[in-house]
Amino acid sequence: MDILLQYVVKSFDRSTKVIDFHYPNELLQEHNWELADQPQNLEEILMHCQTTLKYAIKTGHPRYFNQLSTGLDMVGLAADWLTSTANTNMFTYEIAPVFVLLEYVTLKKMREIIGWPGGSGDGIFSPGGAISNMYAMLIARFKMFPEVKEQGMAAVPRLIAFTSEHSHFSLKKGAAALGIGTDSVILIKCDERGKMIPSDLERRILEAKQKGFVPFLVSATAGTTVYGAFDPLLAVADICKKYKIWMHVDVSIP
Repeated sequence: MDILLQYVVKSFDRSTKVIDFHYPNELLQEHNWELADQPQNLEEILMHCQTTLKYAIKTGHPRYFNQLSTGLDMVGLAADWLTSTANTNMFTYEIAPVFVLLEYVTLKKMREIIGWPGGSGDGIFSPGGAISNMYAMLIARFKMFPEVKEQGMAAVPRLIAFTSEHSHFSLKKGAAALGIGTDSVILIKCDERGKMIPSDLERRILEAKQKGFVPFLVSATAGTTVYGAFDPLLAVADICKKYKIWMHVDVSIP
């Protein structure tokens, strides 16, 4: 506890470095990082903790900036300690009653913020954006061809997904993991501000259908990685509704 609190206080000190940077070979030479064959005592373990924090990036430092994470929230830190202390898994209500209820009410509030009446709908928390995009692809495929769960990809026609040329690379990774194939992810042209062009989306959908392929997913982006662009969601939604295609929105919140 003392080591962690000292680190937190030091992180907020503007006069300190954001990181005490060393190249990998330097760190390997200066410290023994090998896993010992024999157990270590508590004093040695605490020394390793101090060494780890000494070379860590101080993400709570006032001069630390990153596109994905920044700052240290003390309430959030306390919550992390609480969940680590509880040391439970959210498999069932029986093993984690309060955490399961908190997940339920938090997701409901998020749906209310989106604007769904009474927070209706469903949702899950996932480890990150890349696997969330794969979840979307999985759901879209199951919605259109539920038999794929038992019979596999051999039971369905060639599926095609569409996404912006500025979208996240995880769409193609998801297609590869699900057996759909990266060639089945069609990249749609963007305008000068990095937004998907709806007319090109519709053109590529018709082109795929003419070849006998089945469009099953359009993944729009709200905040692209490079430009921070928002695709024209309403126009994309109209096209998806017209051709009965599942629409997914990949939301980036830096």
